Amino acid sequence: MGALPAGRLPAQGVPRQPLRIGEAARALGVKPPVLRLWEARGLLRPARDPVTGYRVYDPAELRLARIVALLRTGHHPLAAIEAVVREVRASGGTDRVADELDARAAALHRRSRERLGASAALDGYLRRLGHR
Repeated sequence: MGALPAGRLPAQGVPRQPLRIGEAARALGVKPPVLRLWEARGLLRPARDPVTGYRVYDPAELRLARIVALLRTGHHPLAAIEAVVREVRASGGTDRVADELDARAAALHRRSRERLGASAALDGYLRRLGHR
């Protein structure tokens, strides 16, 4: 799982008490509009305070938000993160996170090799034409 720092997944660093959106954003290292966007995309489902209507993130939702934040830090597309979130919600586990990271690493490695091969072919072609 090389794309995430070891030990940063699930509950570590997640507060044990519910937090409002600003507090949750600070705990995750993001801005409140980012949490609102993730909610609009269906990635997060914060509860609402019955009196104020403010978003309230319980420890389980904060744990999930931490996973989303870490995956976004790794530039994972929202569609892939949505699949991970669905799996975590369904199973309660993070095996899908590891699978997604492994698949993304393999895809990046494959694309890097393809680009390197294409660059080498272009270099050879330009040399044959006398441009290098």
